[in-house]
Amino acid sequence: MAPAPTQEDATDTAFFRKYQRMNPRSKERLREMLKILHDEDD
Repeated sequence: MAPAPTQEDATDTAFFRKYQRMNPRSKERLREMLKILHDEDD
């Protein structure tokens, strides 16, 4: 039996749905922001 979805899973799913509807320019900007945030964590 699969575990019940968590709030985090639901939040990730909602984010991905919004991401899929974004225009290509917005997606690229978001990817750049995530890269910057990831680089700061290192």
